[in-house]
Amino acid sequence: MSVIKTEYFDSTFDLEKSSIDSVKQLLLQGELLMAEQMARHLIRFDSDNAQALELLGLCMLQQGNASSATPFLEEALELQPFNPDLAYNLAGAYYSTQEWEKACASYRCVIKFSPNSGDALKGLGASLYRMGRLVEAEEVYWKALSIDPKQIFIYLELADLHDELGHPTRSIEILQKGLRHAPADQDLHRALGDRFVKKGDRRNAGTAFYNLGVCLQRQKLLSQAVVEFKKSLELNPCHAKARYSLAMLTGENLSSPPPEYVVDLFNEYAGRFDKHLDQLYYKVPQNLFDLIMRLNSKQPHFKRVLDLGCGTGKCGVLFKYFSASMTGVDIAPRMLELARLKNVYDDLVEADGTAFLAESKQRYDLVIAADVFIYVGRLDELFQVLGQRMAQDGLLAFSTESWDESGFRLRSTGRYAHSDCYIDDLAKSCGFVQKSHSKTTIRMQSREPIPGSLFVYSFVWKPH
Repeated sequence: MSVIKTEYFDSTFDLEKSSIDSVKQLLLQGELLMAEQMARHLIRFDSDNAQALELLGLCMLQQGNASSATPFLEEALELQPFNPDLAYNLAGAYYSTQEWEKACASYRCVIKFSPNSGDALKGLGASLYRMGRLVEAEEVYWKALSIDPKQIFIYLELADLHDELGHPTRSIEILQKGLRHAPADQDLHRALGDRFVKKGDRRNAGTAFYNLGVCLQRQKLLSQAVVEFKKSLELNPCHAKARYSLAMLTGENLSSPPPEYVVDLFNEYAGRFDKHLDQLYYKVPQNLFDLIMRLNSKQPHFKRVLDLGCGTGKCGVLFKYFSASMTGVDIAPRMLELARLKNVYDDLVEADGTAFLAESKQRYDLVIAADVFIYVGRLDELFQVLGQRMAQDGLLAFSTESWDESGFRLRSTGRYAHSDCYIDDLAKSCGFVQKSHSKTTIRMQSREPIPGSLFVYSFVWKPH
């Protein structure tokens, strides 16, 4: 930044204009003392310079000295009575010094010129609330929300207001409404949890603090997320998603995720699923398809195909023309909605994969499970029911994330990694024979490759 030399200041118009711009620039850069010095110099040359008076007031406000700012802003407004921005700044100064009546008058002045100023309505509502004029404050607040429904401060204020009025249920409803507009806001989740605790509703309080933990987890504030997940479980020890989320962050190796965790994860993810996987250089469906093509000397044709955990239909698109009948199964209904749009499946079923296979009467020539086992964990039961539903010499093709130790492991990502030995021993015990195994990169995550494996097994059916 260039050094500003005061000896060049005089009363000429052009220099004054450039100096006003310089004060503004200094304010934006946070150079408050230099901005104040320059503004005062301009006022010495012209005491009726409304812009300089306003900028000096803003310097004071930004330095936390609202009482000193007020006289300069008042004088500027007398010189420019039809300036709504100036009136708004003055209202902010009055608000900071708790001069509520004056703040209300200034905010009303802004609203007169700019009826749809959500910020001015918010300020007016807050001033009225602090004067104890709760009914008027609520009316103004709702008008502000009708203009900008994402003003978090207002939902928190309205919740407090209804607490004071003795309406705890209404307070909860308002916070829930705020979360519909700002689902990642920590303050709203925390306030909602506190309201449920006060009400004695431990179940919903546990859910509110779980949701707060998820927000913190997504913002990489993991130690804070752990605190909220623990609080959730203290309030509701049966909250399965909180227990699972806590386990992934603390290293506890749970055997499987709760179904509702997987459903919620992929229902929320569905709308951006395909695009996001492309960004992660995810090629598992194509890689499994290429692997199966290479294992067949001639073009294969499968009588009955099962796409287990079909998601949005990435595998279905590839295998459609090599199957007489193809069924897609997924636990998340929103994923199935998107899969249905691709028009490649003969049947789509909303179900857990293990439960579906346990109830099915069909035998499948090909079962595909692309990035499915990573959301299952322990695979014993799934492999057992797969063995019961495979046709003679039927193929099972799937991917895993790699785990170099024995068994399987829940990772901090919420996904499971499986050792190759665990997979092979389990598959052999259920009648499968390995036809292909290759190492690969499953996807990129945080610009790092996630190592994994692609497997193809064939089933040797032995009738009892």
